[in-house]
Order: sequence, then structure tokens, then C-alpha cells
Amino acid sequence: MKFIAAATSLLVAVSTANALAAPWLDSITGNSQTALADEPLPVKGDNPLLYCAAPSDYILDIDYVDLSPNPPSA
Repeated sequence: MKFIAAATSLLVAVSTANALAAPWLDSITGNSQTALADEPLPVKGDNPLLYCAAPSDYILDIDYVDLSPNPPSA
């Protein structure tokens, strides 16, 4: 029983330390997440696809995408 209590305490402590250190660690390593664009960037064509960011710097140009059936069935 003492082992379970100690293991639970350790797990909570590690989880809390990880949550607190994440923003600090990201500022040091340069890794950070940014929110997606406020306005949707749809891919041309008959589909529900959206770009994650403005496609101006993308290597691949997507002219259009037509899905059949739309929406895709499982």
C-alpha cells in the first residue's frame, strides 16, 4: 500500500513539473506551437480540406482537389 501511495505521489510530482517546465523549456530550445490562422484557408475544389498556413511558401502547388464521395465515407 505504501508503494502505491509513493508511486502516485511521484507520478503527480513529475506531471506537475513537466507542465510547469514546458513553457520555460520551449523558450530555451526555440520550440513553440502557434495557433492556426484565424481565417480558414480552403483548398480549391469540392472538398472540406483546409491549409494549416498560407500556402505561399509551399513547395507543392495544389490547384484543386475534388473528393468523391464528398464527404468521404468510412
